[in-house]
Order: sequence, then C-alpha cells, then structure tokens
Amino acid sequence: MSAHWDFRKILAVDPDNDRLCVGYAYSRGRRCHNRVNPGDLSAASQLLNRMNRSSNIYASTEDLRKLAALLLCNHVHNNKKSKAYLSQVDEVYNKWSAIVEKQYVVAKKQNDEAAMLRVQRELSKMKENAQQMKVKLEEERDTVCSSYI
Repeated sequence: MSAHWDFRKILAVDPDNDRLCVGYAYSRGRRCHNRVNPGDLSAASQLLNRMNRSSNIYASTEDLRKLAALLLCNHVHNNKKSKAYLSQVDEVYNKWSAIVEKQYVVAKKQNDEAAMLRVQRELSKMKENAQQMKVKLEEERDTVCSSYI
C-alpha cells in the first residue's frame, strides 16, 4: 500500500516549534515542562522528515523508539544514567506505535475501499461496452439476415 504519512500530525509532535519534552510528569499530573536539547530537536525533525518520505510504514515505525528518545528530556525522562527508572522511552514508543498502527489500519481500509470502487466502476464500464457490442452485433446480424430474405 502506497501512502503518504505525516508523522508530525499523526503523533501530534512538532520539534520545530514545540521545544518541550513529550514525557509525562506523573508527580505533577501534566506533561513535562523540561526543554529538550536543541540538537535532539533538530535530529528529531530530520528523522520525522525521513519517516514521512518513506514508503515503508514498518521501517518508519522502527524509528519511533529513536524519535521518542530524541523528544524526551535528558534531564529526567531519558536520563540513562542517574534516573533510568524514570525513562519513558518505551512508554512513548508503545503509545506512538499503537497510534500509527491504528492510522495504518484506517488508511488501509480506505485504500481497499477505493480500490474496490475502482474495480466496480471498471466492471460496470465493461458490462456497458459488452451490452453496446451485443446490440451492434444483433443489428449487423439482422442486416445480414434481412439481405438474404
């Protein structure tokens, strides 16, 4: 299935304009307000661009873990050293994977329905052409038969 994806829209992320961590501060009951490293934001933006250009949805979903790591703050939610227990890379990855899978299923269903409509239209045209050809052949037969009478 060929599709064009907009992972910024699908995942509701925009590293070019939103500089905050995509993690959740459970202790505060809200999204994390820590800033993400500018280099990670740039890398995330480039990764999203590459994912959007890919025609292989599975290759793009493999990049979701890397994207999550880039868009989580290194201070808390992606701190592999002193606060690894607070890491939300897997949590964000799982959430995004589910979102992408759901979007893929919807897109596939729409694509399949559109293909079915195209086939039905083509079959209808073929039936109409066959009926027209039948009428012409019957007219020719009648003309030939009437000339022998």
